[in-house]
Amino acid sequence: MNIYKQIFKAIKKYDTIVIARHIGADPDALGAQFALKEIILKLFPNKKVYAVGNPASRFKFFGTSDKIDNIDTTKGLCIVLDTPDIKRIDGANINNFEYVIKIDHHPFIDKYGNIEYIDDNACST
Repeated sequence: MNIYKQIFKAIKKYDTIVIARHIGADPDALGAQFALKEIILKLFPNKKVYAVGNPASRFKFFGTSDKIDNIDTTKGLCIVLDTPDIKRIDGANINNFEYVIKIDHHPFIDKYGNIEYIDDNACST
């Protein structure tokens, strides 16, 4: 099964999905994060999808981050975008999720996630 089908299958499976990105959010990370959230909600309107991370006030026009303090993520999916290393993940502890997907365009640093899709030839995530 190709990587895209694997990612889609995981998104389809989980009812709770948290989308994280790197600390010090930039337009690449925020655009990918909020776009993916909207795409998932269009395809699966009954899923609970959260875009998390510290607010980036200068880029607030992208959207507002969600809070997941009271959300049970132990049976959920975390999709981490634009973040090559674990220590830079903002807004989610990947150890609190049943399944993790990493999608990135940076050169490889840390292995994490059940699925890793890295295209370091891409200019952005």
